Amino acid sequence: TYSIYLYIQRGLFERHKMTFALMLTNKILISAKSLSHEAIGIFLKGGGSLNANDVRKKPKDWIPDKCWLDMVALSQHPTFHDLLESVYRNDGLWRQWYDQEAPEEAKIPDGFEDRITPFERMCLVKSLREDRTLVAAQAYISHAIGGRFVESVPLNMESTWGESTPYVPLICLLSPGADPTKLIEELAKSKKIKILG
Repeated sequence: TYSIYLYIQRGLFERHKMTFALMLTNKILISAKSLSHEAIGIFLKGGGSLNANDVRKKPKDWIPDKCWLDMVALSQHPTFHDLLESVYRNDGLWRQWYDQEAPEEAKIPDGFEDRITPFERMCLVKSLREDRTLVAAQAYISHAIGGRFVESVPLNMESTWGESTPYVPLICLLSPGADPTKLIEELAKSKKIKILG
């Protein structure tokens, strides 16, 4: 699995690598029957198909409408069946958690901390603080399939060269901030290959 991860992540922009690792993790856990398609659906869709007028009114104005709809959708998951009641009862604690700089690391209010998995924590973070989802995803991925899947791996031109042949060349696509020229020149120098141009 890690070899495949390394092979594919080589062709991704840095900002897409965590998304790929998250997709890989979810697929592995679904195949192992440790995670359901329904749970993934709740994570991916959130409350996008819900209408604020058709669901229970949010308890306080500090909760953005989108977050409330995501929480309503999340409450369909068995672990979060009492989430909405918890927010009504303890909106002060939830507000403190919401206002944290890094809520994915903070203790979740009202006993949820002791009963959720890393995947469920990521779902809750996505519901209330979508801006912190990828940070929460790192902890989930590390827990599920290992920390090496969230570490940035620089391109190893030597091993990439070893996979090529005269009939399977290396093709490098250039983009702003991604210029492999220096790596190619260093590899050519170490292999004593003359560079033309």
